[in-house]
Amino acid sequence: YILYRGYRGFFVILPAVFREVYRQLEESDLVVDVYGDENSEEGNGQAVKGEQQQPPMRSRTRITISVLSGMLTLSYVVSGALRVLGKFIKTFTNTTSVESSFEAAAEEVAVNEDKLRSTLNTNA
Repeated sequence: YILYRGYRGFFVILPAVFREVYRQLEESDLVVDVYGDENSEEGNGQAVKGEQQQPPMRSRTRITISVLSGMLTLSYVVSGALRVLGKFIKTFTNTTSVESSFEAAAEEVAVNEDKLRSTLNTNA
């Protein structure tokens, strides 16, 4: 069960979270292509009113978005791992049973996965 959850978390859920975070950062105005040539956009005059044409992103901007996406995804992983560890320690100190502590930690892993899935579904 633990191996299945580990596989699912690292090879199914985390890549989906990374792709969603990357997509959201790519579409948002938080990361701006500061190396782009704004003069060519202003002098172009081919954009139709009410219709914005987004210039292609440069590789530096893509790298920046990838790094930010990786950092956000890593923060999700670390915070989830800390919650699971905290749940394990809390249960172990209350019951002094390793088995029930592992069960509580496994339930916390399932809760974390559900939170990530609901985040992906609401933002899609």
